[in-house]
Amino acid sequence: IALPGSPWSTEFMDAYDAALCDAAPVIIGVNRSNPGTAAEAIARYLGSAAFVELAPATQGMRRAILERLREEHGDKRIRKLDQEGIARLIGKRRPWAQRNWLKTLRGLVAFCLSERLIDADPTATVKLARVKDTGGFPIWPLAAIEQYRAYHLLGSRSRLALELLYGTMAARGDMVRLGGLTYAIDPNAA
Repeated sequence: IALPGSPWSTEFMDAYDAALCDAAPVIIGVNRSNPGTAAEAIARYLGSAAFVELAPATQGMRRAILERLREEHGDKRIRKLDQEGIARLIGKRRPWAQRNWLKTLRGLVAFCLSERLIDADPTATVKLARVKDTGGFPIWPLAAIEQYRAYHLLGSRSRLALELLYGTMAARGDMVRLGGLTYAIDPNAA
């Protein structure tokens, strides 16, 4: 679309805004997919507001699952997606992965229902494997912490890791994100 006037002028910006409103959204991958296939539905879902509004970490996890699904089953008809197929698809995964796959598939199915790509929700009655409760990790008594401190002197990486975790009461995953534990384990990682 030709835009008149110089950039940032009123005339230019009015034409620019009009062009944005008239332009159809570009959905990446749709032209490379056969209509009605899972690959087309996934491409449309990835370009939809329902997907874009998710948190970046959720988008990354779900995109990885959907790309794997598209690679393995993209040529199949989305209308033929049924409960048995979903149960087989997620049944071979571990319990926590099953939950991630099912959440991702439910998002895709909700989009497909709203776009009338499918008629019914095949994820509605899917059962998941039970997750074993491991009870977590045992908590160190104060005597064990003092014994650790006596063995690992101040200035050692092991002591730094303990003091960072104990002093902040952050979870190990949070400490890694903060960067402290990575440095405590590998000083060259900073």
